[in-house]
Amino acid sequence: MTSLVLTAEKLPDQIIRRPEEDGTHYKHYLLSNYEADLITLKESCSLVSQGTTGLCSWQAAQALAEWCVTHRLMLADKEILELGSGVGLTGLTVSLCCRPQSFHFSDCHPAVLQLLCHNVALNTKYPAKTKPSEAEDCLTRTSQEYCKIAECPYIYELKSSMWLKCYASSGEGPTGNQNLDDVVDERVKYRTNFNETLLQVLYLPWEDIPHNIVGVKLSPDFVLASDVVYDASIFDPLCNAFCHFIFQGKHGCTVVLACTVRNKDTLEQFLSLLDSRGLQVKEEEFETTKMFLYEADTPISIYSITAPL
Repeated sequence: MTSLVLTAEKLPDQIIRRPEEDGTHYKHYLLSNYEADLITLKESCSLVSQGTTGLCSWQAAQALAEWCVTHRLMLADKEILELGSGVGLTGLTVSLCCRPQSFHFSDCHPAVLQLLCHNVALNTKYPAKTKPSEAEDCLTRTSQEYCKIAECPYIYELKSSMWLKCYASSGEGPTGNQNLDDVVDERVKYRTNFNETLLQVLYLPWEDIPHNIVGVKLSPDFVLASDVVYDASIFDPLCNAFCHFIFQGKHGCTVVLACTVRNKDTLEQFLSLLDSRGLQVKEEEFETTKMFLYEADTPISIYSITAPL
């Protein structure tokens, strides 16, 4: 596999994009030997923007994406939820390369959700389809972003102050146990089908997961998360979310957690909390496939978290 993140020095002139007026730019992630050849993400030019670090891709998300592609047969035809999806690199890689039954992106920051909806729509190449009553609110002609990639022009229109509430272009919603509601819940910001995979973007604060309609109805086979273990004040809600899906969700649910080890004490504190809740934690053997190019100066660990055997 010879997949790269294209850097400015290696980009052909025709696909170098200058920063937008809103401080964002497009990054192109090349894949090979998969149905999708390219993932394009709109990201912030700054590591911290609008009070969050979630508007750009981080190393742990790339490492988790590589791990998932390596284990793609295990993820095929499964229901997958990602907590803290950010701009969507891990989720889009899994959705395009691993053929899950469904993939639920989630986050809680308004600007992150806005960008996440844009990136999912951009890479699945489906036009948004809204309910007639919401058409004026959700999609407007006030701004257009054109992205010509691999000779496939795509126009995506979005009013920045509003949420997207979209259905699949075919008009068909999720079926069976994937049906969250006939009417799109306010927490579902985007919904479409791509290559027979249901894709959804959810507003899902961790502390609300055991209580709100989305958290209660979701029953994923796998929960993915990357670069979420950095602040001890959020450990309890994150751990509670893991426990909810592992103990009260689908039997055999596995959490796969990718952590950039910036502070060993902080990481050990979180792992100890997981152990105190009766969760089984196993560090996965992982050797990067160099599917993506990223700095390797800070180690990344990947853990699988399950119920005790």
